[in-house]
Amino acid sequence: MKKCVFCGNDFEKLSKEHIIPNCICGRLKSYDVLCETCNSELGDNIDTALDGVYNQIINMFAIPRDEGESQPAITVDENTGKLYQYLHDGSYELAEPTTKFETNENGAIAIKIEANPKYKKQIKNALGKELAEHKEELQKAGIKDFRTEVKKIISRIDTEWNSIAKEIHEDKPARVKAGLQIGGIEHALATLKIAFLFFKHNKPEIKIDDEDIIRILKTKSKDVWNRCIMYGLINNLFQTVEDEISHFLFVRGSKKDKKIVAYIELFSISQFICILNENYTGDDFSFSYGFNLLSQKEFTPVCNELKSLDNLQAIQYRNIPKETFERTQNNFARILKLYYKLHPSRNWNEFQLKVRRKIEELVGKEIAESPRVESYIEIMSCLGNFSFTETITEEKKDEIITNIAYKILYFLIIDFNNNQ
Repeated sequence: MKKCVFCGNDFEKLSKEHIIPNCICGRLKSYDVLCETCNSELGDNIDTALDGVYNQIINMFAIPRDEGESQPAITVDENTGKLYQYLHDGSYELAEPTTKFETNENGAIAIKIEANPKYKKQIKNALGKELAEHKEELQKAGIKDFRTEVKKIISRIDTEWNSIAKEIHEDKPARVKAGLQIGGIEHALATLKIAFLFFKHNKPEIKIDDEDIIRILKTKSKDVWNRCIMYGLINNLFQTVEDEISHFLFVRGSKKDKKIVAYIELFSISQFICILNENYTGDDFSFSYGFNLLSQKEFTPVCNELKSLDNLQAIQYRNIPKETFERTQNNFARILKLYYKLHPSRNWNEFQLKVRRKIEELVGKEIAESPRVESYIEIMSCLGNFSFTETITEEKKDEIITNIAYKILYFLIIDFNNNQ
Protein backbone atom coordinates (compact mmCIF):
# COMPACT_ATOMS: atom_id res chain seq x y z
CA MET A 1 0.00 0.00 0.00
CA LYS A 2 1.35 3.43 -0.98
CA LYS A 3 0.37 6.90 0.20
CA CYS A 4 -0.31 9.70 -2.27
CA VAL A 5 1.91 12.70 -1.50
CA PHE A 6 -0.78 15.08 -2.75
CA CYS A 7 -4.06 13.92 -1.20
CA GLY A 8 -2.65 11.67 1.55
CA ASN A 9 -4.86 8.70 0.64
CA ASP A 10 -3.56 5.16 0.40
CA PHE A 11 -3.54 3.52 -3.03
CA GLU A 12 -2.64 0.16 -4.50
CA LYS A 13 -3.05 0.69 -8.23
CA LEU A 14 0.20 1.98 -9.69
CA SER A 15 -0.07 5.28 -11.55
CA LYS A 16 2.77 6.29 -13.86
CA GLU A 17 3.70 9.90 -13.20
CA HIS A 18 6.06 11.80 -15.48
CA ILE A 19 7.97 13.95 -13.01
CA ILE A 20 9.05 16.10 -15.94
CA PRO A 21 5.80 16.14 -17.95
CA ASN A 22 5.44 14.02 -21.05
CA CYS A 23 4.35 17.08 -23.05
CA ILE A 24 7.90 18.48 -22.72
CA CYS A 25 9.51 15.10 -23.45
CA GLY A 26 10.23 14.10 -19.87
CA ARG A 27 11.48 10.56 -19.28
CA LEU A 28 11.90 10.50 -15.50
CA LYS A 29 8.94 8.62 -14.03
CA SER A 30 7.65 7.48 -10.67
CA TYR A 31 4.97 4.95 -9.73
CA ASP A 32 4.68 5.64 -6.02
CA VAL A 33 4.18 9.37 -5.46
CA LEU A 34 0.66 10.03 -6.76
CA CYS A 35 -2.60 8.13 -6.80
CA GLU A 36 -4.36 7.77 -10.12
CA THR A 37 -6.89 10.53 -9.37
CA CYS A 38 -4.33 13.15 -8.33
CA ASN A 39 -2.06 12.19 -11.21
CA SER A 40 -4.88 12.83 -13.67
CA GLU A 41 -6.04 16.07 -12.04
CA LEU A 42 -2.56 17.57 -11.83
CA GLY A 43 -1.91 16.60 -15.44
CA ASP A 44 -5.09 18.33 -16.59
CA ASN A 45 -4.78 21.42 -14.36
CA ILE A 46 -1.04 22.01 -14.06
CA ASP A 47 1.00 20.19 -16.73
CA THR A 48 -1.09 21.52 -19.60
CA ALA A 49 0.47 24.97 -19.04
CA LEU A 50 3.66 23.57 -20.60
CA ASP A 51 1.92 21.88 -23.53
CA GLY A 52 2.96 23.70 -26.69
CA VAL A 53 5.43 26.08 -25.00
CA TYR A 54 8.50 24.25 -26.29
CA ASN A 55 7.02 22.65 -29.41
CA GLN A 56 9.20 24.87 -31.60
CA ILE A 57 12.32 23.14 -30.23
CA ILE A 58 10.71 19.71 -29.89
CA ASN A 59 9.63 19.58 -33.52
CA MET A 60 12.69 21.20 -35.08
CA PHE A 61 14.92 18.57 -33.48
CA ALA A 62 12.32 15.75 -33.67
CA ILE A 63 12.63 15.11 -29.93
CA PRO A 64 10.40 12.11 -29.12
CA ARG A 65 7.81 12.08 -26.39
CA ASP A 66 7.40 9.07 -24.17
CA GLU A 67 3.75 8.96 -25.25
CA GLY A 68 2.00 10.58 -28.21
CA GLU A 69 3.25 13.28 -30.55
CA SER A 70 3.63 17.03 -30.19
CA GLN A 71 1.45 19.40 -32.19
CA PRO A 72 2.86 21.34 -35.17
CA ALA A 73 4.80 24.46 -34.27
CA ILE A 74 4.56 27.61 -36.38
CA THR A 75 7.68 29.51 -37.39
CA VAL A 76 8.44 32.32 -39.85
CA ASP A 77 10.94 32.41 -42.70
CA GLU A 78 13.23 35.36 -41.98
CA ASN A 79 13.64 36.21 -45.68
CA THR A 80 10.13 35.83 -47.07
CA GLY A 81 7.87 36.13 -44.04
CA LYS A 82 6.09 32.91 -45.03
CA LEU A 83 4.66 30.76 -42.27
CA TYR A 84 5.87 27.18 -41.92
CA GLN A 85 4.91 24.51 -39.49
CA TYR A 86 7.39 22.07 -38.04
CA LEU A 87 5.97 18.62 -37.48
CA HIS A 88 6.83 16.19 -34.68
CA ASP A 89 9.23 14.20 -36.90
CA GLY A 90 11.38 17.25 -37.66
CA SER A 91 9.97 17.78 -41.16
CA TYR A 92 8.33 21.05 -42.16
CA GLU A 93 5.70 22.29 -44.54
CA LEU A 94 4.04 25.52 -45.56
CA ALA A 95 1.52 26.45 -42.91
CA GLU A 96 -0.75 28.48 -45.18
CA PRO A 97 -0.99 29.31 -48.89
CA THR A 98 0.63 32.44 -50.28
CA THR A 99 -0.78 34.07 -53.42
CA LYS A 100 0.59 36.67 -55.81
CA PHE A 101 -1.50 38.61 -58.32
CA GLU A 102 0.42 39.79 -61.41
CA THR A 103 -0.53 41.75 -64.53
CA ASN A 104 1.92 41.85 -67.44
CA GLU A 105 2.44 44.60 -70.01
CA ASN A 106 -0.18 43.11 -72.34
CA GLY A 107 -2.83 43.12 -69.61
CA ALA A 108 -2.74 39.38 -69.10
CA ILE A 109 -3.39 38.32 -65.52
CA ALA A 110 -1.66 35.53 -63.60
CA ILE A 111 -2.26 34.40 -60.05
CA LYS A 112 0.61 32.42 -58.57
CA ILE A 113 -0.10 30.30 -55.54
CA GLU A 114 2.35 28.50 -53.32
CA ALA A 115 0.86 25.99 -50.93
CA ASN A 116 1.01 22.55 -49.44
CA PRO A 117 -0.95 20.28 -51.80
CA LYS A 118 -2.29 18.33 -48.83
CA TYR A 119 -4.65 21.18 -48.02
CA LYS A 120 -6.93 21.50 -51.03
CA LYS A 121 -9.71 23.40 -49.26
CA GLN A 122 -7.22 25.88 -47.82
CA ILE A 123 -5.81 26.50 -51.31
CA LYS A 124 -9.26 27.11 -52.81
CA ASN A 125 -10.15 29.56 -50.03
CA ALA A 126 -6.90 31.50 -50.49
CA LEU A 127 -7.42 31.64 -54.23
CA GLY A 128 -11.01 32.87 -53.85
CA LYS A 129 -9.87 35.58 -51.43
CA GLU A 130 -7.12 36.74 -53.79
CA LEU A 131 -9.56 36.95 -56.71
CA ALA A 132 -12.04 38.94 -54.62
CA GLU A 133 -9.37 41.45 -53.60
CA HIS A 134 -8.59 42.13 -57.28
CA LYS A 135 -12.15 42.13 -58.57
CA GLU A 136 -11.89 45.52 -60.28
CA GLU A 137 -8.70 44.58 -62.12
CA LEU A 138 -10.28 41.36 -63.35
CA GLN A 139 -13.34 43.25 -64.62
CA LYS A 140 -11.10 45.71 -66.47
CA ALA A 141 -9.39 42.74 -68.08
CA GLY A 142 -12.71 41.66 -69.56
CA ILE A 143 -14.13 39.37 -66.88
CA LYS A 144 -17.63 40.77 -66.52
CA ASP A 145 -19.34 38.02 -64.56
CA PHE A 146 -16.90 37.84 -61.67
CA ARG A 147 -18.71 35.17 -59.60
CA THR A 148 -19.10 32.80 -62.56
CA GLU A 149 -15.42 33.13 -63.42
CA VAL A 150 -14.39 32.35 -59.84
CA LYS A 151 -16.59 29.25 -59.86
CA LYS A 152 -14.95 28.11 -63.12
CA ILE A 153 -11.48 28.45 -61.63
CA ILE A 154 -12.44 26.59 -58.44
CA SER A 155 -14.13 23.88 -60.53
CA ARG A 156 -10.98 23.53 -62.61
CA ILE A 157 -8.95 22.97 -59.45
CA ASP A 158 -11.32 20.17 -58.50
CA THR A 159 -11.24 18.44 -61.88
CA GLU A 160 -7.49 18.81 -62.42
CA TRP A 161 -6.41 18.31 -58.83
CA ASN A 162 -4.51 15.07 -59.40
CA SER A 163 -2.19 16.68 -61.93
CA ILE A 164 -1.90 19.93 -59.96
CA ALA A 165 -0.94 18.15 -56.74
CA LYS A 166 1.82 16.24 -58.52
CA GLU A 167 3.66 19.45 -59.33
CA ILE A 168 5.42 19.46 -55.99
CA HIS A 169 8.69 21.29 -55.57
CA GLU A 170 10.71 21.07 -52.41
CA ASP A 171 10.17 24.22 -50.41
CA LYS A 172 12.18 25.28 -47.44
CA PRO A 173 12.47 28.10 -44.97
CA ALA A 174 15.78 29.89 -44.83
CA ARG A 175 16.81 30.97 -41.36
CA VAL A 176 13.69 31.02 -39.23
CA LYS A 177 12.27 33.44 -36.75
CA ALA A 178 11.31 31.50 -33.69
CA GLY A 179 10.54 32.27 -30.09
CA LEU A 180 9.16 31.02 -26.83
CA GLN A 181 6.72 32.52 -24.38
CA ILE A 182 8.04 31.40 -21.03
CA GLY A 183 7.20 32.58 -17.56
CA GLY A 184 3.89 33.56 -16.03
CA ILE A 185 2.04 32.02 -13.12
CA GLU A 186 0.96 28.87 -15.00
CA HIS A 187 4.55 28.11 -15.98
CA ALA A 188 5.70 28.70 -12.40
CA LEU A 189 3.05 26.33 -11.00
CA ALA A 190 4.09 23.59 -13.43
CA THR A 191 7.75 24.08 -12.47
CA LEU A 192 6.97 23.98 -8.74
CA LYS A 193 5.11 20.70 -9.30
CA ILE A 194 8.20 19.25 -11.03
CA ALA A 195 10.41 20.27 -8.10
CA PHE A 196 7.94 18.91 -5.51
CA LEU A 197 7.52 15.49 -7.16
CA PHE A 198 11.24 15.20 -7.96
CA PHE A 199 11.98 15.69 -4.27
CA LYS A 200 9.27 13.25 -3.11
CA HIS A 201 10.55 10.67 -5.58
CA ASN A 202 14.10 10.87 -4.22
CA LYS A 203 13.72 11.84 -0.54
CA PRO A 204 10.27 10.76 0.66
CA GLU A 205 11.54 10.40 4.23
CA ILE A 206 12.42 14.12 4.55
CA LYS A 207 9.58 16.50 5.35
CA ILE A 208 9.35 19.75 3.43
CA ASP A 209 6.68 22.47 3.35
CA ASP A 210 4.19 20.01 1.88
CA GLU A 211 0.97 21.65 3.05
CA ASP A 212 1.81 25.06 1.66
CA ILE A 213 3.10 23.71 -1.67
CA ILE A 214 0.02 21.50 -2.11
CA ARG A 215 -2.26 24.45 -1.28
CA ILE A 216 -0.54 26.60 -3.89
CA LEU A 217 -0.86 23.92 -6.57
CA LYS A 218 -4.49 23.11 -5.72
CA THR A 219 -5.65 26.73 -5.73
CA LYS A 220 -3.19 28.01 -8.34
CA SER A 221 -2.32 30.70 -5.86
CA LYS A 222 -0.15 33.71 -6.65
CA ASP A 223 1.82 32.64 -3.59
CA VAL A 224 3.69 30.45 -6.06
CA TRP A 225 6.05 33.42 -6.51
CA ASN A 226 7.18 32.93 -2.91
CA ARG A 227 8.17 29.37 -3.83
CA CYS A 228 9.11 29.39 -7.51
CA ILE A 229 11.40 32.14 -8.75
CA MET A 230 12.43 32.65 -12.35
CA TYR A 231 16.19 32.92 -12.24
CA GLY A 232 17.25 36.50 -12.81
CA LEU A 233 21.04 36.60 -12.98
CA ILE A 234 23.29 36.76 -16.03
CA ASN A 235 25.10 33.45 -15.46
CA ASN A 236 23.49 30.13 -16.39
CA LEU A 237 22.32 27.89 -13.57
CA PHE A 238 23.91 24.81 -15.12
CA GLN A 239 27.04 24.06 -17.09
CA THR A 240 25.96 23.16 -20.60
CA VAL A 241 27.64 20.91 -23.13
CA GLU A 242 28.06 22.56 -26.53
CA ASP A 243 25.84 20.33 -28.66
CA GLU A 244 23.13 19.48 -26.16
CA ILE A 245 19.60 20.50 -25.27
CA SER A 246 18.77 19.20 -21.84
CA HIS A 247 16.55 19.17 -18.78
CA PHE A 248 18.44 19.83 -15.55
CA LEU A 249 17.32 19.20 -11.96
CA PHE A 250 19.39 19.74 -8.82
CA VAL A 251 18.25 19.81 -5.18
CA ARG A 252 20.31 20.94 -2.21
CA GLY A 253 19.41 20.64 1.48
CA SER A 254 21.55 22.97 3.62
CA LYS A 255 21.52 22.96 7.40
CA LYS A 256 23.49 26.21 7.45
CA ASP A 257 21.04 28.06 5.18
CA LYS A 258 18.04 26.24 6.73
CA LYS A 259 16.66 25.70 3.23
CA ILE A 260 15.93 22.97 0.71
CA VAL A 261 16.20 24.49 -2.74
CA ALA A 262 15.61 23.01 -6.20
CA TYR A 263 17.37 24.41 -9.27
CA ILE A 264 15.57 23.65 -12.54
CA GLU A 265 16.35 24.34 -16.18
CA LEU A 266 14.13 23.15 -19.04
CA PHE A 267 15.35 22.77 -22.64
CA SER A 268 18.62 24.53 -21.70
CA ILE A 269 16.66 27.81 -21.71
CA SER A 270 14.16 28.55 -18.92
CA GLN A 271 15.61 28.55 -15.42
CA PHE A 272 13.86 28.50 -12.05
CA ILE A 273 14.73 28.21 -8.38
CA CYS A 274 12.13 26.56 -6.14
CA ILE A 275 12.13 26.86 -2.35
CA LEU A 276 10.83 23.61 -0.87
CA ASN A 277 11.65 24.19 2.80
CA GLU A 278 12.60 27.35 4.67
CA ASN A 279 13.25 25.83 8.10
CA TYR A 280 15.42 22.80 7.42
CA THR A 281 17.54 21.50 10.32
CA GLY A 282 18.65 18.09 9.05
CA ASP A 283 21.91 16.92 7.49
CA ASP A 284 23.24 18.40 4.28
CA PHE A 285 22.39 16.50 1.07
CA SER A 286 22.08 16.92 -2.66
CA PHE A 287 20.84 14.91 -5.62
CA SER A 288 20.43 15.68 -9.31
CA TYR A 289 19.19 14.52 -12.67
CA GLY A 290 20.04 15.53 -16.21
CA PHE A 291 18.58 14.33 -19.47
CA ASN A 292 20.04 15.14 -22.89
CA LEU A 293 17.03 15.45 -25.16
CA LEU A 294 19.05 14.95 -28.35
CA SER A 295 20.98 11.82 -27.36
CA GLN A 296 18.13 10.62 -25.09
CA LYS A 297 20.62 9.85 -22.33
CA GLU A 298 20.72 10.64 -18.64
CA PHE A 299 23.73 12.38 -17.11
CA THR A 300 24.83 14.05 -13.88
CA PRO A 301 24.56 17.84 -14.30
CA VAL A 302 26.88 20.41 -12.78
CA CYS A 303 24.89 23.12 -11.01
CA ASN A 304 26.19 26.66 -10.55
CA GLU A 305 24.55 27.09 -7.17
CA LEU A 306 23.98 30.50 -5.67
CA LYS A 307 26.53 31.44 -3.03
CA SER A 308 23.84 33.00 -0.88
CA LEU A 309 20.18 32.08 -0.53
CA ASP A 310 19.34 35.01 1.74
CA ASN A 311 17.92 37.33 -0.89
CA LEU A 312 16.18 35.13 -3.44
CA GLN A 313 13.28 37.55 -3.86
CA ALA A 314 15.68 40.03 -5.49
CA ILE A 315 15.79 37.78 -8.56
CA GLN A 316 12.08 37.08 -8.57
CA TYR A 317 10.23 36.78 -11.90
CA ARG A 318 8.71 40.26 -11.88
CA ASN A 319 12.11 41.89 -11.30
CA ILE A 320 14.11 40.17 -14.02
CA PRO A 321 16.85 42.54 -15.20
CA LYS A 322 17.80 43.17 -18.80
CA GLU A 323 20.75 40.80 -18.52
CA THR A 324 18.43 37.84 -17.94
CA PHE A 325 16.63 38.42 -21.21
CA GLU A 326 19.98 38.64 -22.95
CA ARG A 327 21.04 35.31 -21.39
CA THR A 328 17.80 33.66 -22.50
CA GLN A 329 18.18 35.06 -26.01
CA ASN A 330 21.77 33.81 -26.15
CA ASN A 331 20.69 30.35 -25.05
CA PHE A 332 17.99 30.26 -27.70
CA ALA A 333 20.43 31.55 -30.33
CA ARG A 334 22.78 28.71 -29.38
CA ILE A 335 19.97 26.21 -29.96
CA LEU A 336 19.14 27.69 -33.38
CA LYS A 337 22.82 27.58 -34.30
CA LEU A 338 22.93 23.93 -33.25
CA TYR A 339 19.86 23.23 -35.38
CA TYR A 340 21.53 24.52 -38.54
CA LYS A 341 24.73 22.72 -37.63
CA LEU A 342 22.84 19.41 -37.43
CA HIS A 343 20.63 20.21 -40.46
CA PRO A 344 22.72 22.36 -42.81
CA SER A 345 20.43 21.72 -45.77
CA ARG A 346 17.58 23.44 -43.91
CA ASN A 347 19.45 26.66 -44.51
CA TRP A 348 20.32 26.08 -48.17
CA ASN A 349 19.37 28.41 -50.97
CA GLU A 350 17.61 27.42 -54.19
CA PHE A 351 20.87 26.61 -55.97
CA GLN A 352 22.07 24.21 -53.27
CA LEU A 353 18.73 22.42 -53.15
CA LYS A 354 18.71 21.92 -56.91
CA VAL A 355 22.22 20.45 -56.80
CA ARG A 356 21.04 17.88 -54.28
CA ARG A 357 17.95 17.12 -56.38
CA LYS A 358 20.21 16.52 -59.39
CA ILE A 359 22.39 14.15 -57.34
CA GLU A 360 19.24 12.35 -56.20
CA GLU A 361 18.17 12.05 -59.84
CA LEU A 362 21.56 10.56 -60.77
CA VAL A 363 22.26 8.17 -57.86
CA GLY A 364 19.18 8.00 -55.64
CA LYS A 365 17.79 9.67 -52.55
CA GLU A 366 19.79 7.70 -49.97
CA ILE A 367 23.14 8.88 -51.30
CA ALA A 368 21.90 12.40 -52.07
CA GLU A 369 20.78 12.91 -48.46
CA SER A 370 23.87 11.35 -46.89
CA PRO A 371 25.98 13.51 -44.52
CA ARG A 372 28.98 13.15 -46.86
CA VAL A 373 27.13 14.60 -49.85
CA GLU A 374 25.69 17.38 -47.69
CA SER A 375 29.19 18.27 -46.52
CA TYR A 376 30.42 18.41 -50.14
CA ILE A 377 27.57 20.74 -51.06
CA GLU A 378 28.53 22.93 -48.11
CA ILE A 379 32.18 22.95 -49.24
CA MET A 380 31.20 23.85 -52.80
CA SER A 381 29.11 26.70 -51.37
CA CYS A 382 32.19 28.13 -49.69
CA LEU A 383 34.31 27.82 -52.84
CA GLY A 384 31.87 29.56 -55.19
CA ASN A 385 28.84 31.78 -55.35
CA PHE A 386 25.99 29.32 -54.87
CA SER A 387 23.20 31.55 -56.11
CA PHE A 388 21.35 32.42 -59.29
CA THR A 389 21.23 35.82 -60.96
CA GLU A 390 18.39 37.15 -63.09
CA THR A 391 20.53 37.07 -66.24
CA ILE A 392 21.21 33.33 -66.17
CA THR A 393 18.87 31.36 -68.42
CA GLU A 394 17.12 28.22 -67.23
CA GLU A 395 19.23 26.16 -69.63
CA LYS A 396 22.45 27.62 -68.21
CA LYS A 397 21.23 27.00 -64.66
CA ASP A 398 20.65 23.33 -65.46
CA GLU A 399 24.10 23.07 -66.99
CA ILE A 400 25.79 24.59 -63.92
CA ILE A 401 23.81 22.39 -61.54
CA THR A 402 24.61 19.23 -63.50
CA ASN A 403 28.33 20.05 -63.62
CA ILE A 404 28.49 20.64 -59.87
CA ALA A 405 26.53 17.47 -59.16
CA TYR A 406 28.99 15.41 -61.23
CA LYS A 407 31.96 17.05 -59.49
CA ILE A 408 30.52 16.13 -56.09
CA LEU A 409 29.93 12.53 -57.19
CA TYR A 410 33.50 12.43 -58.53
CA PHE A 411 34.88 13.50 -55.14
CA LEU A 412 32.54 11.04 -53.44
CA ILE A 413 33.94 8.14 -55.53
CA ILE A 414 37.53 9.20 -54.79
CA ASP A 415 36.76 9.43 -51.10
CA PHE A 416 35.12 6.00 -51.16
CA ASN A 417 38.10 4.38 -52.96
CA ASN A 418 40.60 5.96 -50.55
CA ASN A 419 38.78 4.45 -47.61
CA GLN A 420 38.70 0.92 -49.01
